[in-house]
Amino acid sequence: MGDSPWRHDKRLKPCPFCGKNPYLCDHDDGYYSVSCQNFKCGTMPYTEVLKGKCNAIKAWNRRAKNVR
Repeated sequence: MGDSPWRHDKRLKPCPFCGKNPYLCDHDDGYYSVSCQNFKCGTMPYTEVLKGKCNAIKAWNRRAKNVR
């Protein structure tokens, strides 16, 4: 069995809709995305696939009150 590309990262904020821990996905070649993996979450938000782990984490952790 292969390793799952989905990993939890302690730098990720909880899902803003259900409060569960999201997961970071390694898409290879330095591209990442973050997604809520709680199937009971009504929204299951996710980020686009971004270059660099830090960019994916920053995109996920961004909340409406942080937008300027």
